[in-house]
Amino acid sequence: MQRVPAPSVGGRRKNILVVGGGPAGVAAAVAAARAGFRVVLAEASNCLGGQLAVAGFTMLRRGRLKGWLAEACQELRAGAVEVRLNTPVRVNGIGAYDHVVIATGAALRPWPLMPSGRMVVLDAWTAIMRPSPLPAGVVVLDLEGEWSAVDAAMTLATHGHAVTMVTAAAAVAHRLSGSEQELYHERLLEKGVRILTGSAVKFIPRCEGPILHNTVTGNEFPLPSYIGAFVVASPRASRVRLWAEAHASHCVTRIGDAVFPRTLDEAIAEGEHAAELISNMSA
Repeated sequence: MQRVPAPSVGGRRKNILVVGGGPAGVAAAVAAARAGFRVVLAEASNCLGGQLAVAGFTMLRRGRLKGWLAEACQELRAGAVEVRLNTPVRVNGIGAYDHVVIATGAALRPWPLMPSGRMVVLDAWTAIMRPSPLPAGVVVLDLEGEWSAVDAAMTLATHGHAVTMVTAAAAVAHRLSGSEQELYHERLLEKGVRILTGSAVKFIPRCEGPILHNTVTGNEFPLPSYIGAFVVASPRASRVRLWAEAHASHCVTRIGDAVFPRTLDEAIAEGEHAAELISNMSA
């Protein structure tokens, strides 16, 4: 790892605390260590998490992350960053640090429409990590427009499920770049995934099953009877408690999903940029 002269306060190296071991937090911690700071990375769970934990199970994301994650973990293991797992951080524990980077991520929002009866409902991240126990027919609802819905669909199709993707947008994964959308669309078709754009699912009281609603024409059709599960890639809600308590009285920077839910690539880029901003403030 290439280092630069250590930023200092009163002749000592500046101490940086990064809260959150997701992609933005890991990227920020590694970049800050490269910049010469003394860095602690605190993660509340027992492993580096967030989108990193889920992306390790996916087909396309796993390959894209392999090089970056291997290098980042090598630097973490080498001692450039002190990693503290099972370490939730509260505002009364950050006073000893010169700067705090808040990368506490986002929580999955519950889906407001809940089918009754035999239907199984779970989030896309869970489906990616544990695809086998689901019924044969699955509808994947892409409400977020990024990688989790399409990777859930690909994972489920690979495990033998009959998968239908539904999105109100003009394309699945519409928040991703054009090249990524094309790649995912090609792979989904190869896996036999049925893609329905400009569509939504409705649950009508006293109706025998969920209804597929075309948002363009207004037409409605019953979903096939073999559908037994819904996998929902719903929007995430930023975790803002630590930021709300700390930003008025401490030197803090908020990044990644803690500001607004990001794509995986956006979170990594923002984490790397955060270290540059802190270095400029220290100059």
